[in-house]
Amino acid sequence: MTMAAHMHVRHRKSFKDQSPHEKSGSNSGEPSFDRVSPRESRASRPRKKLSKSAINFIVDVVLLFSFMAVLWTTSVVQFVFPAGTQAVGYTLWGHSYDTWSSIQSGTIAVFAMLVLLHLILHWQWICAFITSRLSKLTGRRFLMGESSKTLYGVGTLIIVLTILGVLIVLAEFQIKPGDYSIHM
Repeated sequence: MTMAAHMHVRHRKSFKDQSPHEKSGSNSGEPSFDRVSPRESRASRPRKKLSKSAINFIVDVVLLFSFMAVLWTTSVVQFVFPAGTQAVGYTLWGHSYDTWSSIQSGTIAVFAMLVLLHLILHWQWICAFITSRLSKLTGRRFLMGESSKTLYGVGTLIIVLTILGVLIVLAEFQIKPGDYSIHM
């Protein structure tokens, strides 16, 4: 039997539980084996969970590629196309300025979500860092339980999203039509 065949087989019975006829390998001179497909073999094994380090690595690699996508789409919109008002009629690979601007917005949204996930995965470390710095500054020891960390995390997220919302509303109320006449 080849090495590859041995990798995908399973004993029917342990050797000591076999009859003398089975131990002799019946007709072929080899012990009897049931053939198991690779899919069955994988399905019968318990699944290994990814470690926290592996999850962090995967998120960080995806975050890097997302950042590169943001840089690339921003460069296309900013440097390849003419200014937005002058880009009418221009296309790159069949997509207009407006489409590329939408792609840029999408890559920024994905990047922002990945940054948020990164912060969530590292929240324990962030809280430990802040409490250790506060302890050094004040000379008192700060202890923070899991519920406090969660509360501070949710509170921080609410504050950040509120500030962003207020800035968007202010921009919405402050926008004015521009004067596109050329002064010579």
